[in-house]
Amino acid sequence: RLRVLIPSDVEWTILEELEPVLEVFLNRTKQFSQSGVPLLHEVIPAIDKLTEVLGKVRDNDELNSAVRFAVTKGITMLNKYYGKTDYSDVYRVAMVMHPRFKAEYFRRQDWQPDWVENAIKIARQIWQKDYR
Repeated sequence: RLRVLIPSDVEWTILEELEPVLEVFLNRTKQFSQSGVPLLHEVIPAIDKLTEVLGKVRDNDELNSAVRFAVTKGITMLNKYYGKTDYSDVYRVAMVMHPRFKAEYFRRQDWQPDWVENAIKIARQIWQKDYR
């Protein structure tokens, strides 16, 4: 009776195709767990990296359609949480003020110029108000 629980060859193939995707999530989870909580300047690049990896899998016609569908749903969920970063200026300010990223990160990611300029403006306002 337990034989029905043994994955079929197709299911094993799907699992093998999902392994690299799950590995990326595992690595990010471990990275964020080491410090207890992710630092604000790490959130946006982490979501960008995950979206990039999932996008490559989604666009790979050689993979099983179930895998491609699953990562498409994953991209949808990442986009949902990515959108939530717009509700708080701290993510933008953390990125703009971080010496490794600054506004250049957003430009390299092809963000809209007006969005980048707005992020810089917000960072300047907060700096002048709270830290000068």
